[in-house]
Amino acid sequence: GDLSGTLTHVTDDPGYIKKPATLEIAGNFPKENFKGVKLKLQVNHHIKETNETLLFSIEDYPVKGIRLSNSSKVGVTMSRANSQFNLNGRHGQNGVELSLRNDFRQAQFKVDSSSEKTKEILDEILKDINSAYLSAKAKGPVSSLNWDISSNIGTQISSSLKSLLERKINDIKSKLKNSVEQRVGEAKLKLKNKISKLENQYKSKINSEKNKAESKLDELSKSVTQKSKEKSNKILDKGKKKLKKLFKF
Repeated sequence: GDLSGTLTHVTDDPGYIKKPATLEIAGNFPKENFKGVKLKLQVNHHIKETNETLLFSIEDYPVKGIRLSNSSKVGVTMSRANSQFNLNGRHGQNGVELSLRNDFRQAQFKVDSSSEKTKEILDEILKDINSAYLSAKAKGPVSSLNWDISSNIGTQISSSLKSLLERKINDIKSKLKNSVEQRVGEAKLKLKNKISKLENQYKSKINSEKNKAESKLDELSKSVTQKSKEKSNKILDKGKKKLKKLFKF
């Protein structure tokens, strides 16, 4: 590694100088791709309640092959990710207190499953998870630390699964809606064509009957006019004959 550091205030009488003995180291390990490695250790024996504190961090380092699940049916591995690590520690008269957190970025996962459908679903879910974290706290005597570990990977998977289900449901709804609209549209078109065909048939019959009725009305009108004319002529002839007899001409 490429490291540099300082060690200060080391003495057999810290109460006299009233300063903690401090070790600070910083640097990189290029071969392992560990960047921004920092360590700060303080021995606080210059105060009444003596204690030691530790700060350790790695700004960026790669992780590979972290096994998340190894059941008989499904195996999930974080195949690679860029990570950041932070650790705070304190050792005092009441024991040890530790707090650590590892953040994963640009995470990639590998899924092994006997079910191709399960593998397909998990691959799609994990594809959406780009970042995650793992945190832990510990407290108590060194021989029996009480650990509390948490991670958002499960929450991320749950959220991604919910999002995937919503997308699948919306896709099914959209396909169903399009299918129904297509069938309804086809039925509407068929019904419209039938109505149009019936209208054309009845219009043709109505027009035919109308033409026949108009023709008959025309014939009847002509017949009535002719008969009326003939009758008028007969009456006129009779009148002429009576006038001739009356006036004898």
